[in-house]
Amino acid sequence: MSDIDPHWEFASLADMLASKARSRPHECAYVFLDGRGNVAERRTFAQLDAAAGRIAAILCASGFTGKPVVLAYPDGLDFIDALFGCFYAGCIAVPAPYMAGRRGTERLDAICGDSSPAAMLTLSRLDEDAAVRGVALHDVPGFRIRTDRLDHDPRPFVRPPLDSSALALLQYTSGSTSAPKGVMLTHANLLANSAMVRDAFGHDAHTRGASWLPLFHDMGLIGHVVNSMHFGGLSVLMSPLTFLQRPLIWLKAISDWRATVSGGPTYAFDLCLRRITPEQAAGLDLSSWTVAYCGSERVHADVLDRFAERFAKSGFRRDALYPCYGLAEATLFVTGGKSGGGTQSVAAASAGAQPIVSCGQAWHDEKVRIVDPDAKAPLSAGSVGEIWVSGANVGQGYWQRPAESQMTFKAQLGSDGDTYLRTGDLGFVRDGALYVIGRLKDTIIIRGVNHAAEDIEATVAASHRAFAEHQGAAFGVEIAGDEHLIVVQEIASFADEAVQNAAAELAFESITRAHGIRLYDLVLVRAHALPRTLNGKKQRQRCRDLYQAGGFQRLNARESLRWLGTNLERSSGATPVQP
Repeated sequence: MSDIDPHWEFASLADMLASKARSRPHECAYVFLDGRGNVAERRTFAQLDAAAGRIAAILCASGFTGKPVVLAYPDGLDFIDALFGCFYAGCIAVPAPYMAGRRGTERLDAICGDSSPAAMLTLSRLDEDAAVRGVALHDVPGFRIRTDRLDHDPRPFVRPPLDSSALALLQYTSGSTSAPKGVMLTHANLLANSAMVRDAFGHDAHTRGASWLPLFHDMGLIGHVVNSMHFGGLSVLMSPLTFLQRPLIWLKAISDWRATVSGGPTYAFDLCLRRITPEQAAGLDLSSWTVAYCGSERVHADVLDRFAERFAKSGFRRDALYPCYGLAEATLFVTGGKSGGGTQSVAAASAGAQPIVSCGQAWHDEKVRIVDPDAKAPLSAGSVGEIWVSGANVGQGYWQRPAESQMTFKAQLGSDGDTYLRTGDLGFVRDGALYVIGRLKDTIIIRGVNHAAEDIEATVAASHRAFAEHQGAAFGVEIAGDEHLIVVQEIASFADEAVQNAAAELAFESITRAHGIRLYDLVLVRAHALPRTLNGKKQRQRCRDLYQAGGFQRLNARESLRWLGTNLERSSGATPVQP
């Protein structure tokens, strides 16, 4: 695929930066803010071009062109220098987290072990930071290029020729339902997806982005590094830790820098609702924010509605809300509406379930199909099935996993002729718009009836004030040949034993009344006890494994709640199932 697609302007991401550096050398491309929201670093297009050239020169001289190179950087713009250095050298960039606690270190090791990189790009502080944190880096390659110690080479760097079909990235999946896998993305995949986002969001050279999302994962990496370079606007970045500790800094950055596009998963909007006071909101001006995208496994209408209402006095417009759908295997973006369209939702088919939000339509030549996952046959409009995607944005497969790549990326529909990505997500199409229900692996089947994990979790969260929204995980466990419903729920610190018991009773009762099934066990745990990926997704399968292994430090007694659940079900008239 060496020809330039009519939607593209360049043949590779390397060409893209080189062109910007020639035509707009002194314009600022990226800004990084510190924990207080002040400017810590800047990069003009020319500065980025020079830094990428220095890094690319040593990569090429070392013979690493065409080979995977891991990028392990603390939050900051050194990562972007290294990313474009890999693009300039024709290497395969492998973004990885930088020892963000135990989980980050384990993920860094796993990525290095899976990708078998030729080298690692990092900073000279790597070993010192590892020693201070008391972590061992087992699978980190021995050949490390510390980019903050590179000498200036006066000789001009000559970029090797690069075809758009060349691999640009190994983008590792979040690991919410399985071990992280490296999605092989070409320059063509990245360019195609950036063009889709540009047209869907209405980006141009005047667009300004603001993001706290991790730069090593798809939403932050593609959304605010690659896409920003594509449309040539300014990208204002900050550490995820800054946002988690002070979500006000995120909205203040949008306000101060007059950002037009920003967003994140549902929990980002929810955290702002919980942590930003009305007095703080009054000092914000969010009128510049025209695309407030929300991409999650399932977008929550209630959270977005409350966010729009709360921040309306800060100039935020409801029609800026932009629910969308995507995944790492399709680079990032799959579907979204037209900018300024706001949110559309439909009532769920089952009682007790939350409204389902439209995630818009496919863009350019992409195809989205709803398929029976067992029969591998297309379903009629309105029917719920697995979401299959075909398009130039879909990756080439998983790195060094041919069998899984064939199964996931090469699915076919009869005489269609196209190959499809099996997303593993459930949804339906109505009036051309995609509605996402949840993960296929997270569907809980009780007595032959399918229940979405997120609907169960929402019911529990709404049953008592001690339960925070989106802080529970529902899953099924087979016991004595039958599937039973389990919920692990974080509970507020103020909840003593009496409050815990009252909350548990309401949770059991709410599940039975709303969904017609019995909650077999409710495990109450302290805040932050739920396993999550580094970008905040719940790991329900990991929760199930921990539950079966007795790995949760539960705050409540198990047997009393099973008894409670059985008696509540009897009192409601439902057929009891004995533990």
